[in-house]
Amino acid sequence: MAKLNIVKRCYSCGIVLQSDDEHKEGYVKKALLEDITKGVLFCANCYRSEKYNVAPREASLNPEFLTLIDDAQATDALIVYVVNVFSFEAGFIHVLNERLSGLDVLVLANKRDIMPRDVNDEELKDYVTHRLRVEMLKVIDVKLISTSENYNIAEVIDLIKEIRRRRDVYIIGQKYSGKTTLMDAFLKEYKNVSGGNIITQFYQGTKIKVMQIPIDQSTFIYDTPGLGNDNSILEKVEKPVLNQIVPNRIVERRTYALAKGQSLFFGGLARIELVDGERTAVDCYFASGVEIKKILSLEPNSVFIRQITRNYIKPTSKNFQSLKDFDVYDISVDETGSRDIGINGLGWISFVGANQTFRIFVPKGVSFYTTRSKISHAK
Repeated sequence: MAKLNIVKRCYSCGIVLQSDDEHKEGYVKKALLEDITKGVLFCANCYRSEKYNVAPREASLNPEFLTLIDDAQATDALIVYVVNVFSFEAGFIHVLNERLSGLDVLVLANKRDIMPRDVNDEELKDYVTHRLRVEMLKVIDVKLISTSENYNIAEVIDLIKEIRRRRDVYIIGQKYSGKTTLMDAFLKEYKNVSGGNIITQFYQGTKIKVMQIPIDQSTFIYDTPGLGNDNSILEKVEKPVLNQIVPNRIVERRTYALAKGQSLFFGGLARIELVDGERTAVDCYFASGVEIKKILSLEPNSVFIRQITRNYIKPTSKNFQSLKDFDVYDISVDETGSRDIGINGLGWISFVGANQTFRIFVPKGVSFYTTRSKISHAK
């Protein structure tokens, strides 16, 4: 009597899987092929090219933007760098940081109003300063602000006037950092003593539109367009989803305990699984519009996709409907003390490091970061 065997195929490309020759199509390790508990399988090619990135990517930068920075260098201008304190860690661009070397850089950490109640200004400022050191960006000071609540705005405007010392001022920052709102606040306080007009035009030698605001007869404020943000989830979702994942009020801590094999789903946009390590308490910091679900399943990938495609969890995006729409990374935590794992533009988790390994699923091209905790973890 003929014997029927099920042929195993790659979940992504559909090719028949084999474990005999790693140089041929469809190769997968023999142990994975023989263990049916592993759930869906990917051939080696799809595993590398579609499921896993080699490393998280940084945001792209229009090369013409460096023309502005070169001019700032030539005139020893003051740089005012606006960041979104809720989610800025994966937004730095190394070539830009290098180009800013030697300039006076004032960092304004915006969105202070949405940060959790149990964090003080000194703690937040220390954290931002630490992240800047990690990114090798030397700054003269860090100021916490809220453009929506007018927090520290007048003080910052006075500080800029004081430290610019008759120099040009370049305002830079990522999209969604609140840079535009800051400029609106500045213009309310602005007194034009130069006789010149505020104009918006292409910066000389580029196709980048810049608002040029005269300060006096010879110096200007240049309000530059938002820096690249294409490694953020904010650039990859539809407007209704964007409205759900961008916090518009104080972010509340949500705490879960993860045992090995358990996962947290952050809407249908990301998931984190504890692959190895002891039971871990995890604090989650995401907008209230992001539903968080704790899942224990032998097939978490299948559950995740079912939650997305059947709209069982909010929010979901039409851009991420299958596993091949996500990049996957394993993060081994060697450090002790409070640690964070964050997803660019979405939020972060905080926990106490104890040699855990987390597996993180993020939309393709979205970056993540690991760092010491922004807010001390509640043990």
